[in-house]
Amino acid sequence: MLSCDAGLLAQGYRPEKIASCGHSIGGNLAVSLAIRLRDQGMPLPAAILPASAWLDMELTSQTMETNAKTDKNVSVPLLEVFRESWLGGTGTGYDDPG
Repeated sequence: MLSCDAGLLAQGYRPEKIASCGHSIGGNLAVSLAIRLRDQGMPLPAAILPASAWLDMELTSQTMETNAKTDKNVSVPLLEVFRESWLGGTGTGYDDPG
């Protein structure tokens, strides 16, 4: 898989001029990109900004249980639907960091 950073590097952009950012699942992508690049020994972006990143694909956070009765927007069943939409059929484990 060619990462966006590899594509930018191939176009002559320097790593210190690249930033990766995203919100929610996009925040996950921003962090995952950096992990994947690090693991491949590639240059890292100068900045990563994961805003309200959804990083717990295993849904193990106790915060969800704590907020379950009062949070009207996010529930474990809804997150399971989102997670399946995102990872279902990809062969990627919920515990895969990158």
